Amino acid sequence: MKPYDVGNLKIDIIEKDGVIELVWLGKSDDREPSNTLTPFFSNLIQELKGKKVVIDFMRLSYMNSSTVRPILQMTQKFNAEGITTMIYYDPNVTFQRTSFSAISMLTKTMDYITVEGK
Repeated sequence: MKPYDVGNLKIDIIEKDGVIELVWLGKSDDREPSNTLTPFFSNLIQELKGKKVVIDFMRLSYMNSSTVRPILQMTQKFNAEGITTMIYYDPNVTFQRTSFSAISMLTKTMDYITVEGK
């Protein structure tokens, strides 16, 4: 699994104790993040099947509204593939609280996705 490193955004991939962590770092300020994020997540799906996944947004310093769509698409794909996924964000950071409260509402009906402020 190769980490993501495009523009100001990096997503590190850490595997420990049977859990795959996707740690978002920097800024997601690309005007069309779907162009690179969607293929990145699609390529990961086969490698993530059967594993628990943690997606950590807590060290992300900025995310524009264009980033929400590829995140939602990712959660839908992971859920459809039965990939148990825990998403963590920092509720003390305004953009994270705003974005992830909306994402949390949209993922409530998904069986394999959990969103939690930490």
